[in-house]
Amino acid sequence: MGWFIVVLLLAGAFFYAYHVLTQMEREIRAEIGDDESASEPVKEEMSPPSKSEGQIEADDPSEMILKVIRENPGISQTDLYPYLEGFEKKSIQKLLLNYDRSGKVLRERSGSTYTLTLNG
Repeated sequence: MGWFIVVLLLAGAFFYAYHVLTQMEREIRAEIGDDESASEPVKEEMSPPSKSEGQIEADDPSEMILKVIRENPGISQTDLYPYLEGFEKKSIQKLLLNYDRSGKVLRERSGSTYTLTLNG
């Protein structure tokens, strides 16, 4: 019977800890949400390009990425994806990370995305 009480106490302790941690996470997320909205400048929304606006079609996204960044300096990584329709986000992210590490592209954190400019 003693082991049953111990199990119940442990279960209660875990439930309480989970509840406290969940509440702390909500509070932190609320603080971060407030701070980001206050510190970020208001940015003009960009609409995804249409085919007539010069959406690029090719087999290799690496040169396409550089071309889009060259034509749109300061473009956010999120706004870049519509230009590269048909390519996986993960492969684009890996290419951008490699470009950043090699120094071709400068990636600066901006909220939940990155601002992209050509380096040099």
